[in-house]
Amino acid sequence: MPVVPSNQFWAKLRTEEQLWHPLVAHSADVAAVARRLVAPDSVLFQRLIRSAGGRTGPQRIQALLVLLAALHDVGKANHGFQERRFEALRDRAFPHQGHVRIVFESLTDPEFQVALESPFGWADPDEGETLMDLLSATIAHHGRPYDPADVASGASDVKRFWNSDPASGREPLVEVRRLGRLAVEWSGIRTHGEGMRLPGSPLFNHLVAGFVTLADWVGSTEQFFPQTPDPDLDPVQYWALAQERADRACCEIGLVVDRRVSSLAPSTIYGQLFPGVFGPDTGNRPTPLQKTLAERPLPEGGSCLVVESDTGSGKTEAALTLYARLREAGKVGGLMFALPTRATASAMKQRVAECVEHLYPGGAPRVVLAVGGQSPTPEESVDILEGAERTYPDAEDQERADWASGHAKKFLAGEIVVGTIDQALLSALAVKHANLRMSALSRHFIVVDEVHSHDRYMLEALRTLLRVHEESGGATLLMSATLSATALTFLGEAEGVAEFDEAARRPYPIVSDRTEAGGWRDQAVASTGRVKDTSWYLVGEETALKEAVQAARSGARVCLLRNTVRKARATMGDLLELGVRDLIWTPVPGRPPATYHSKYAHSDRQVLDRAVLRDFGSTDRGAAGPSGGGGVILIATQVVEQSLDVDFDLMITDLAPVDVLLQRMGRLHRHLRRNLSRPNGFTHPRLQVIAPPEGIDPTGRSGREYGWGSVYQNLPVLELTRRLVGGVEHLQIPRDNRFLIESVYHPDRLEILIGDGWAEAMEQTLGRRWAHVSLAKDAVLDFARTYPDNASRYREERSIRTRLGDDTIRVRVDPPAPCWYGDHCFAHFVNLPVGILEREGVTLSDPVINRGKLDAQGLTRYPLDRSVLIYGPQGWEVAH
Repeated sequence: MPVVPSNQFWAKLRTEEQLWHPLVAHSADVAAVARRLVAPDSVLFQRLIRSAGGRTGPQRIQALLVLLAALHDVGKANHGFQERRFEALRDRAFPHQGHVRIVFESLTDPEFQVALESPFGWADPDEGETLMDLLSATIAHHGRPYDPADVASGASDVKRFWNSDPASGREPLVEVRRLGRLAVEWSGIRTHGEGMRLPGSPLFNHLVAGFVTLADWVGSTEQFFPQTPDPDLDPVQYWALAQERADRACCEIGLVVDRRVSSLAPSTIYGQLFPGVFGPDTGNRPTPLQKTLAERPLPEGGSCLVVESDTGSGKTEAALTLYARLREAGKVGGLMFALPTRATASAMKQRVAECVEHLYPGGAPRVVLAVGGQSPTPEESVDILEGAERTYPDAEDQERADWASGHAKKFLAGEIVVGTIDQALLSALAVKHANLRMSALSRHFIVVDEVHSHDRYMLEALRTLLRVHEESGGATLLMSATLSATALTFLGEAEGVAEFDEAARRPYPIVSDRTEAGGWRDQAVASTGRVKDTSWYLVGEETALKEAVQAARSGARVCLLRNTVRKARATMGDLLELGVRDLIWTPVPGRPPATYHSKYAHSDRQVLDRAVLRDFGSTDRGAAGPSGGGGVILIATQVVEQSLDVDFDLMITDLAPVDVLLQRMGRLHRHLRRNLSRPNGFTHPRLQVIAPPEGIDPTGRSGREYGWGSVYQNLPVLELTRRLVGGVEHLQIPRDNRFLIESVYHPDRLEILIGDGWAEAMEQTLGRRWAHVSLAKDAVLDFARTYPDNASRYREERSIRTRLGDDTIRVRVDPPAPCWYGDHCFAHFVNLPVGILEREGVTLSDPVINRGKLDAQGLTRYPLDRSVLIYGPQGWEVAH
């Protein structure tokens, strides 16, 4: 027998457990969550009001949003959906139907139209188009707008799905009218009178789409809203219970601000938030940048700030302090700290957690780590990736606190989120559930670190996100060591780049506000007074390896930074052939030496991240080679250069764009306390740059193994950087930062190359840039049009990326590969380029690589059609 009586309407059903939840009850759950999310203390509601544009009063908008949320699943009343209660198809009198498309297909049916419009009699008759846009955003709450092009040609015979059915006693249109009547009662919209005008802002429409989805996801969480059939008999009484549950759910998840924060005074704020750094016994004082962000007036309404300051000026602490002030003032409901890589996000999570521990004296919210395809515990990442609800091993209370970690799309619902920039950019791209992410993100103070590392494609998506966030009243902080005048002009949506001399003289450090008219309003910040006298010079690869070995034998901590994983592995092989294994960094005593890059299993990567910070970080014990001596060589890729608080005596690096080299230079002599104990010959910071003395090949045919033309595709920028390194040996950092950046990126300097045989390469670079801009413009949502009007943009969703060139697919390996550095853990997944999978005949829809076996060296080998996938001490590798 089916679980649900034939004449009653269900919304949630688990036949195996004989559990079902009535449609009217689920509608009440979601409406109650919506009601809680539009309460006066909700920052999300502040954003909705701001985006509405003032055409409709706040109380009316509150009632409207509750009403829409109550009707989000009205399509489930159709016979085709309800008969899914039968497990066997033969028992169904009606064919299967969903609950979204059928609503749109039924709008031309007069009887259904009358039933659906019954709760909207209070609206101004002239608001029909706006009302339909809002209703469309509500009904299409599964992550994408309804696209009429998805419907097969020919009108569907939908009328029969709504007619009364004597055999079952089910009357769908009666249930639709019932839901409409209850939605009106729950929302209280009738108390606001007749002829209501509606918010017609496209941005409001987009936020409503995400708002309803968010309310639906929370209202579908059984930890808060257990399934029971009883409410169908007394929905009025159940409404009171649903509101109690919604209040608890929204507070415990962190969607509404209910935790008390410390009362913060500018004079003591750093000592309160960072007692270990600025406590009374440390003797440390805030830097000028930190004082500026602690004392400057808080922005009113939407705002975007840019901070440009050198390494060691305390940008992270300054950003967290500004968040604390905004949170205390009730201007934001949470924090999203966005970083360029998973490694930097993982490292930043701990720093943020230590800060919020002191900001929330009554108990800090859990810090959510938002890195796509990962979860806080690696063994559960499969559920997150495949979109299934997470099954928690914890106690019920912890389940509720961890709700925002339960699904990759839910990450931004957490109160404190640290993750990759990709998670934020997904809210501006035409991908499934972008609007859910955007609505959740709208509550947050967004901090974007290392902005200079984003290419033009990412900057285009970021600019769209910043514009939307600012228009809805949100606050954003962009941080970088130095941004070029070109990038600043682009992000500020200003006209024309300043002349070279003017751009190079711009104050530094600096805090800049974006103005309403476009461009930036600058506030110079006093320098810390620290000047790092640095040298950089070009070297050949053979010389570089010899100097690395010699430096390590002298007791120096050396970083050999290669632009590609392949080159890093080759460098490991070269050093082993030289017989200097005792000088190569080893993360775990007794295990093989490792190259530090991103292509490791999650558990091994966590061990490596911790070990790098342990051995080279601010609290390091002093790294050493396996022999126990003081000198050591860390072979790494770009993962070591961004947002990691590490310190080296000598850095040897492949040539990269000048801003990247400055970032890498920031890891040289970073910790002042080590200056008195550095080995002889390394008291002066030096950066050796591996590059061809004759210049970069403008055709891009050579140098790809070094990342020239592959990792870093802008060959003219690489050539200008190479010339700069060869022509200016001694630097004063950060005093020279502006001059160095503009010497490579300013349009006037780029034109120098045209007469040196670079005209064709310049043309190709410009063409590639505009192609990337075009791709980004096609990928981002059009917020000047409503959510329903963006339906066509989702048709190319499968090809949309947060980063160009990131065409990888997560593949399950069977059996799992034993980890090399983590204890008692296994690698269950590997990310592989689509091209390799297609070449090897791996099914992309359900990618699995099996037949793995351990060889005599302990490597796990998975045979493929033309090559072999290997997991070893140097991570994942495809070998021929």
